Amino acid sequence: MTATGAGAAADATPAAFAALVPLVRSCAAVFLPAEVPREGRIAWWRPDGGELPDVSGGEGSETWSRGEITVVRRHGKGVRRHAVPALLAPVGEAVAVLSTGGAVAATGGAAGAHPSAACWAAAARHALHLIARGKLLPGLTGADVDAWRAGPLGAEDIAHLRAIAGAMPAEAHAVPLCRCPAAAPRCCCPSRTRWSGRSSTPWSTPCRVPPPPRTPSARPSPRAGRSGCPGR
Repeated sequence: MTATGAGAAADATPAAFAALVPLVRSCAAVFLPAEVPREGRIAWWRPDGGELPDVSGGEGSETWSRGEITVVRRHGKGVRRHAVPALLAPVGEAVAVLSTGGAVAATGGAAGAHPSAACWAAAARHALHLIARGKLLPGLTGADVDAWRAGPLGAEDIAHLRAIAGAMPAEAHAVPLCRCPAAAPRCCCPSRTRWSGRSSTPWSTPCRVPPPPRTPSARPSPRAGRSGCPGR
């Protein structure tokens, strides 16, 4: 996550985020990692197979693109890969949508957003909370590119992040991670993504995470929303 999204969220108008309300209500959010974390993206896709909403005019939407992602869905007693259309947002712009004051808040908070969006919003807020506390460490990727990472993390931070991860519905992490070489003619990785919904209808499982750790530098919102996702 980047601090750029925090500034964008603060400067955006309510109308700019209101244009994205249909997105966070109907679409699942999933993070697409990159070797350089700041180059990661958030993909928005429709688990119900419906049309992706028009986000033109939404905050930061001019930097978004349409594409296709592969997700793992329940199939009988197992899972199967499916290619689905998606809206792809750079991580900095996605933070603005997910963070406090963004489109998730415009839906009425986590209670009005898709459960996966609510959980990624909780993760984005916690990431910005860590940045505000100076919890960043410099580092390098395998290709010697500079890449910051969060840390050092206290026990409360670790517990909070694990709670968010544990509360995520299957759609929030449905993209299988492939470790095949880029030149490989086809993916040979077995799907290790497990369906983590508590029922055959993941929408019935809201994101439920405990309140974030309290520190002098952060004042949690008095309203966390019905889903229990923290507001910061």
